[in-house]
Amino acid sequence: MNVPSLCQRPYIESIARRFGFDELKPMSNPMEPSTKLHSGQSPSTGAEYAAMRHVPYREAVGSLMYASLATHPDISYAVTTVSRFSNNPGMPHWEAVRRIYRYLLGMKDLRLTYGGAPSALVGYADADGSMAEDRKAISGYAFLIDGGIVSWSSKKQEIISLSTMESEYVAATHAAKELYGCGRSSESCFRHSTNPPHCSLIISQLWRSQRTISTTHIPSISTSISISYAGSWKTERSASSIALLLTWSPIP
Repeated sequence: MNVPSLCQRPYIESIARRFGFDELKPMSNPMEPSTKLHSGQSPSTGAEYAAMRHVPYREAVGSLMYASLATHPDISYAVTTVSRFSNNPGMPHWEAVRRIYRYLLGMKDLRLTYGGAPSALVGYADADGSMAEDRKAISGYAFLIDGGIVSWSSKKQEIISLSTMESEYVAATHAAKELYGCGRSSESCFRHSTNPPHCSLIISQLWRSQRTISTTHIPSISTSISISYAGSWKTERSASSIALLLTWSPIP
C-alpha cells in the first residue's frame, strides 16, 4: 500500500555541499548529551575573532532551521541550542553546527510517513530543565496522528522558571495550546463519529518532580482549550510521566 511521505534528501545534500560538509563522516546523534555550550566560548581575543570572521554561522544555522521545520523534528532541539549564539559564535559553537550536519547526512534517506495504523492524536511535551546559562528552559512538544508526526516545536521559554517542575508546566501549557489547534483542524473528522476521539498529552518526567502536589492543579492547563471546546481531562500516572487524556466534545 502506498502511503504519503516527506523527504528532503536533495536539500540536505545541497546545503552540506554549500558549507563544505558533504565529505564529513555521518554521526548517530545531532548533539552529545554532555555538550555544554555557553557564551564563554565566544571569541574574546583578536585571533579568535579572526578565525570566526569568515565562518558562515548564521547561514548554516538558518539552513538547518528550514530542515528542522519541514521534515526533521529530530534536530529541533539541537538547532534551537546553537541558534542562541548566532550574534557572536565561537569555534565550539561552530563544531556543534558541524555535528548536526554530520547527523543529517546519516539520516538524509529517512522519511516522515503518514497513513499507517490508525491511532488517536497523541502528544508529548517536555522541557530541558533550565540548563542554559540564562536559566531559560527549552520547551518541546510533538503531536502524532496515525503514527505520523504532524506538529512539533522546540523553543526557548520566555520566563525564568524557579524549578524544573515549573519548566515542565510551561511546556505543557504551550503543548495544550497546540493541542487546541490540532483538535480544531481535525474537527471535521470527529464531528460524525459515534465514539468521540481522545488525545493523550504525555508530559515527560513531570510526575517525578510533582510527587507532593495535588493533581487537581493539572486541569488548569486546559484553560485555553475550553474556550471553544468542552473537554474532560483524565489523569493517568506512571513512574516517569503524567498522561492527560482529553475527550473532544465540539461545541455546536
